Amino acid sequence: MEKLRFFKLFLFASLILVMTNCEDEDISTTGELSVSFTNHRQDIYVMIFSIENTEIPIDVFQLDHNGKAKRNLNSGNYYITVSSATYFASIGFQIRANSTTTIVWGADNSAKVQ
Repeated sequence: MEKLRFFKLFLFASLILVMTNCEDEDISTTGELSVSFTNHRQDIYVMIFSIENTEIPIDVFQLDHNGKAKRNLNSGNYYITVSSATYFASIGFQIRANSTTTIVWGADNSAKVQ
């Protein structure tokens, strides 16, 4: 009888410990892309492609009035191109969960991942 009582108490204590340790963990698989252009024009369209398919964009967007934009993307490898009357370099980049990848197009219109 004493063993059964001890077992019930142990089971109850274990259940309480398991339930209190099950917190809401952040298991996000998304990260943020931040793009910035030194020479931003009105006709810039930014296109993001999955590295596995560089023919069909998964997102197309324009910049804000400061020449910047942000997008949330799933973790993975991507390729970014710019459509404009002016040449801007294309570049590959990686998104990691819970972090920000920044791409800056400088005064010479070349792209750098930071």
